[in-house]
Amino acid sequence: MKKFFSYIGAITVLLIILTPLCFRKKEVRTETLRTERDTLVIRDTIRDTIPHYREKYITRVDTIYLPATDSLQKEHKVVIPIEQKTYVTDDYHAVVEGYNPALTYMEVYKNTEYITQTEYIRQYKKSRYNLGIQVGIGRTRKEFSPYIGIGFQYNLFGW
Repeated sequence: MKKFFSYIGAITVLLIILTPLCFRKKEVRTETLRTERDTLVIRDTIRDTIPHYREKYITRVDTIYLPATDSLQKEHKVVIPIEQKTYVTDDYHAVVEGYNPALTYMEVYKNTEYITQTEYIRQYKKSRYNLGIQVGIGRTRKEFSPYIGIGFQYNLFGW
């Protein structure tokens, strides 16, 4: 009888050690089959109202000679300043140059990209059928005896 209780004690110790290993959370194995990317390019039109210039420079001075006409008796020399104006916003940078230049209308064509990425994943779950080491108590024809061996098992619960 002492031998029986020593076997039961050994089995109990083994169960205490092996139980956390058997009931730990099992991970599902995943495999990426393929990745598809779809790019959609949309051209947006930005119409701006008449903007105000940020900087103004006189780049050069042109001299023009006006010919003599009925109202002008002789040629006259006219000095014309050539200006450069810079218009800047977050969407564009425009520079115009000339005599009294003004930006009256502007369209900016901005490309916007939308990228959609799709991944196809295959998940593998652990099989319910296993081959493993078994520990327990078995009954022969006459008595109960400890059992240690290799056996086939079916998992009822999927932890």
